[in-house]
Amino acid sequence: MFAYVGCRTTEHRNARGKGINVYDVNGHDWKLIQTFPILDNPSYFCLDRNKNYLYTVHGDLNDVSAFKIKEDGSLGDAIYVAHIAGLTPEGVSHAHQCELDQTGNWLLVPTQGRHIGYERVYVFKVNNDTGELVEHFHIDARTYAEPRTTFLYVLSRWRGPHYCKRRFRYNSYLQG
Repeated sequence: MFAYVGCRTTEHRNARGKGINVYDVNGHDWKLIQTFPILDNPSYFCLDRNKNYLYTVHGDLNDVSAFKIKEDGSLGDAIYVAHIAGLTPEGVSHAHQCELDQTGNWLLVPTQGRHIGYERVYVFKVNNDTGELVEHFHIDARTYAEPRTTFLYVLSRWRGPHYCKRRFRYNSYLQG
């Protein structure tokens, strides 16, 4: 089994990390097999269902990346990097998490905006054969709402205020 440990790498975060550490895990024994230096702050990521690809967002920044996982568990070069725009060319939307839906066909990336970017959940179509991503659509959140999770809440209005009727993880019927 392999473990992938992200970190903060920027001076802004007073960080000392160097990238993603890859460990070969055998019971309580963790052996470092790779420190993979990539774009800054590879702090949130997930694996596809078959553990062929690692998807990451770079906390405090705008980037979404995909990496091929080699047979020995180490990471290969990026096969995809997307830049999520801010409100201005210097703006940052603060990609804050990434998670695949239950089908593994959609990667969801909430962004926080923080006055210089967009408060949205971006939905990327996953090519399960190549690991590549294509931005499919996004869902806007309220200004300053800063979405942080990939749960969808269905609200019903029935003789009064809104209430949460059901909470569920996004799945494949969210096709935009």
